[in-house]
Amino acid sequence: MSYIDDIKGYKKQAEANVIGCFYKVPELYFNHEDLDLKDFTHNRWKVYFIIGRNLVKQEHKKELDDVSIGLYLEKHLKLKEKYEDYGGYPVIEDLTGLVSIENIDAYIKEVYKWKVVLGLIGGKFPVKDRLSDIKDMTLEELYNEYEAMLNDIFIDVETTAKAYDITHNLDNNISDWDEGVDVGLPLEGCELLNEMIGGNSKGHVTMVGASSGTGKTTVTILWNLPAHIRNKERIVVIINEQDYKDWQKEMVTWIINNVFHVSFQKRRFRQGDFTDDEIAVLNRASKYMHEEMLEKNITIIPLPTYSSEIVVKLIRKYKALGVDYFVLDTMKPNYSKGSNQSWLQMMEDSVNIYDAVKPEAKNVHIWITLQLTKSANRLNYLEQSNIGVSKNVADIASTLLLMRQMRVDEYDTLNIWKYGGKDNTTEIPVEVHKDRKYLVIFIDKNRFGESKTYQLVIEIDYGRNKIKEVGYCSIIMD
Repeated sequence: MSYIDDIKGYKKQAEANVIGCFYKVPELYFNHEDLDLKDFTHNRWKVYFIIGRNLVKQEHKKELDDVSIGLYLEKHLKLKEKYEDYGGYPVIEDLTGLVSIENIDAYIKEVYKWKVVLGLIGGKFPVKDRLSDIKDMTLEELYNEYEAMLNDIFIDVETTAKAYDITHNLDNNISDWDEGVDVGLPLEGCELLNEMIGGNSKGHVTMVGASSGTGKTTVTILWNLPAHIRNKERIVVIINEQDYKDWQKEMVTWIINNVFHVSFQKRRFRQGDFTDDEIAVLNRASKYMHEEMLEKNITIIPLPTYSSEIVVKLIRKYKALGVDYFVLDTMKPNYSKGSNQSWLQMMEDSVNIYDAVKPEAKNVHIWITLQLTKSANRLNYLEQSNIGVSKNVADIASTLLLMRQMRVDEYDTLNIWKYGGKDNTTEIPVEVHKDRKYLVIFIDKNRFGESKTYQLVIEIDYGRNKIKEVGYCSIIMD
């Protein structure tokens, strides 16, 4: 027997353990939806996996007993034939008596580990002579070891600090600057903001902070995703507080209201029972998204468990696939680490992320949302300290935008203007309407221009996902 057969044998046992758990507690299919048929190597366990998953998710069965399986397989005779060839229900009875539900995460990680090992073999990595060591490793330890091995190979290339005379290549650099190579991807519909911060520039971090419920996710979607559709530029969105279907709803709502100019309220997704006209415009939006995103330039990745390590791995993976722009919604402490100093951990996490995106590393842009203290919406002036004890996470940001909703008293007292006239230097007063919602954007940090001089006022329609710049204002610090 070859060492590859040994590896497949280890994976076969891990797959059997997972199947035993799923059949013992079928709701585990919902708790571990990331595990898919492609993660299994052995046909026997593929058959059992797909039967169980279909019964639980399609037939809505809460128990996987012999009768339920038998009735289901009467409708799927080819699957029934395989099931019986592999031992039928007695195999399940044996497995469920041997496995421990408490170990389900370990069983699944073991499946992933041996899948990775088989992939390493396919990639000609040295595995054969290290199999006894690999058997005792966790998936994370395996990843770290092979990453360290690659780092060791490339260390002389990656970590050599080069010294430059201040005049080095200056003429060519001036030519590059003249062509605007430092100009970032512009945000959608943000002429004033783009002028101030220069869009999303590769190698830099943009942070957006707001209190819960202010709309930082909505603003992130409306400023970023339409720009990537229009520019045919790929972006990966890493989310840890919502489902990918929530982002689909946001984009469909934006398309209907901003591209088709048809009024459609987001709450209709919650209410359901669409009219014929609504069904027609929703299908039209779906067609638009499929046609505009043939190259699948927007990727949504919901994280089952958040950690900066996972974020960094995803940045490295998708940068290798040609992606230069990322969103992290929302950055927060990783409580699974058990640290009671969440502020310190968030600072360390932010540095890890910056080390992955900076020009000397992967040279990508990441847009990060984070939550401000609960009192921020009641404050007159927002600044970095409103992030709370973790305020130093913003040290990595080239641009820090802080948002709050315009207060009721400010509709009458806040002076808002925009520039106009022949030379575009005349201050023109702007009127706001009490039946509309506005956000005040504080540019607390800006390596590409001015900050804290004045604030932007944005009109936002949360129900229809419509957003537009209104003008500037000047708010006195508290």
